[in-house]
Amino acid sequence: MDTATDRTVPRRRGERPAVSAFHLVAHVGVRRGEACGQRRADTYLDAATLEVANQIVQYGWETGQSAPKTTSSEGLVTLDANTVLVLRRHIACQDADKDRLGSAWVDSGLLFTQPDGSPLHPADVTKRFYEIVWQAGCRPSAFTTSGTVPPHSPSPPVPI
Repeated sequence: MDTATDRTVPRRRGERPAVSAFHLVAHVGVRRGEACGQRRADTYLDAATLEVANQIVQYGWETGQSAPKTTSSEGLVTLDANTVLVLRRHIACQDADKDRLGSAWVDSGLLFTQPDGSPLHPADVTKRFYEIVWQAGCRPSAFTTSGTVPPHSPSPPVPI
């Protein structure tokens, strides 16, 4: 793949959903829970927009879905051409997973899922974010919204 995100983020087998979600957070500014809860039905790639209308929330370790944290977070967001490309590729891979699994696919309706279609757990997404930041030699920062991460800090990864 040839996008900036695809070239710069170290990957593990099967982690495409988290990396695509990181791209959405970084380039669009949605919160982690909003990225995890983004519904495919609310994603309009032909119009280069998506509607932020859902999020995955944590109740201890359990998760559920709800409206975004604030009403100012809800609504249509414009996507740049590169983000549309990243999301199209992501959806193509997700569709291939669905075809491969057949009746074993969990139809959550979400844009970012585990390889079996079940929702991503926000804590797992955060954990992988901190691992990538640490591998890149950067200082960890909060992963709830997009922002800059200062380079080259000798600090160890933050335990989740």
